[in-house]
Amino acid sequence: MLRDMFVNPYSDNADMYSDDEKEQLLYVLLRLFVVGGCMNQPDTEATRYLTATRDLYKSLLTVFKSDTDGAVTVAGKVFDVRGLEGAELFQTDDARNRMLVLVDPKKNIITVIKNDHKSYW
Repeated sequence: MLRDMFVNPYSDNADMYSDDEKEQLLYVLLRLFVVGGCMNQPDTEATRYLTATRDLYKSLLTVFKSDTDGAVTVAGKVFDVRGLEGAELFQTDDARNRMLVLVDPKKNIITVIKNDHKSYW
């Protein structure tokens, strides 16, 4: 049902999350794991997807307390790159294509996550 929710717009669960929630990094990472690539072998237990997503999410983001007001803050930004002028990012025009660029100024790290969906056949 989880995989169906992500790939089938007519699924009973397709509208379970709002459009804003679907743009959140946690949702995007979970969708990448669940949908997978052309050779994906789906798992029957959702807990494995949730654990992998949580662990990746935690490793990608730096959380710290602000010195000024003590508020918990996430360092950095996440950019969802859909196209780049003068460059072809993806081989096909598919809704599953995704490129995320995460910039973490606290660790001085830039991470790129790219899923270029290809048909196996």
